[in-house]
Amino acid sequence: MLKSKQGEYFISTEKIVGFTEAGKRHRTSKPASSRWSESVKIKDLIKETVMKLTVGDKNATFTSTDVYNELVKQYPDINSSSVRCTIIQDCVNHTSRKHYPSGQQDLYFRIDKGVFRLYDSEKDGRWNYKGERIDGVSNQSQ
Repeated sequence: MLKSKQGEYFISTEKIVGFTEAGKRHRTSKPASSRWSESVKIKDLIKETVMKLTVGDKNATFTSTDVYNELVKQYPDINSSSVRCTIIQDCVNHTSRKHYPSGQQDLYFRIDKGVFRLYDSEKDGRWNYKGERIDGVSNQSQ
């Protein structure tokens, strides 16, 4: 810390991102080099798990954490970000789905932040790949 002639203090700080105070590497997720090596697609596992959690009830809710916690029991190397991103990609009214245009399926409906249920086109209307309602009603997350 330095003090100027006018009495002002100058403080310098430095933060190293990605390291703990002890100087060890701090990782919050799996390394980028760990790729999914199972024969089944993550998308299919997520869909099956959602159906198991909801028992096919279109009013039953779930979170990506619920799905991840169920999947990690059998697939300990599954990445929680992959689960979350896949659910967003297949969620008709999630505005971030536009970032995952490849392979979108209309499977889920967002009812609150982080809370989803199965998509019901008759009840929920039609949505485009950007998560925008396209059947004449404004975009709403119910």
